[in-house]
Amino acid sequence: SALTNNVYLTIIGPEFVFMFMVVIGGNFNYNSIPFPSEVLKYFSIVRLCAKTLLINELTGLEFCNPAVRNLTGNGTCFHRTYPIYGSISVDSYVSGEAFLDSQLIMYETPWDLWNGPLGLVIHTVIFFTLSYVALRIAVRKK
Repeated sequence: SALTNNVYLTIIGPEFVFMFMVVIGGNFNYNSIPFPSEVLKYFSIVRLCAKTLLINELTGLEFCNPAVRNLTGNGTCFHRTYPIYGSISVDSYVSGEAFLDSQLIMYETPWDLWNGPLGLVIHTVIFFTLSYVALRIAVRKK
């Protein structure tokens, strides 16, 4: 937006960039879209931040399964398996790793945790470089 004299383009430009990042930010299952579109998830700052936060906070935690809380009636949760319909049963606890697996987030290695912050650093360097070039090219008024 530093290259234009039009105020409307200056305002709308960053809004389109942020909207693009929110749309591809990981709010849908990437198994259901074709591979060329799947690559877009690496351009989203929202996804990089959310992925790093989820790995950091959910690894090693256990959560009470909401279906079990409804079965017990009193809102408590114990470590056991509850039978529901015939041979189908529900475990009382759901691990944070199971949630990460359901969201297709890899968390096993330290690189899986640190590729998010590295991606943010790369985005920052690219945007600062583009801003510097745009300001150097811009016509100065005297």
